Amino acid sequence: MVKFTRWLIALPLLASANSVNTAVEARQNAFEAIESLVDEAEDLLDAREIKWQKLLAVSAQLNAQGDIVLNAFPKGSYQNSRAKPRIWEKWGHFEGMMSQMDQGFKLLHKGSATQNTRLALQGLEAAADTCRSCHRSYRSFW
Repeated sequence: MVKFTRWLIALPLLASANSVNTAVEARQNAFEAIESLVDEAEDLLDAREIKWQKLLAVSAQLNAQGDIVLNAFPKGSYQNSRAKPRIWEKWGHFEGMMSQMDQGFKLLHKGSATQNTRLALQGLEAAADTCRSCHRSYRSFW
């Protein structure tokens, strides 16, 4: 009976740890996808003739991955990840930077949809700049 009671007490803790691990894995996968997709978008925009349909698809994927990342930082999920605990200490600033990244991806998507090179480049540059800035502040590299 004592073992059963301990198991019941531990169950919510295990579920919570599992959800944190799932969130960390989801955001790591999303960030890897973002890195690859940003490179692909840069290549498409650097081409002599832009393949707008392909860029539109890539920008839609960036928006989807950005949405995953926006919701993948539950409190305490810095354990077993490269995220610094400072994220949760300065949540408002971190959340603002994530929102800036998201807005950049939305601008890229709008530029892709309207075949506006300047707008697409502006959005991509804004998102990439935010990524670099956020990594300097909130990511451990070791």
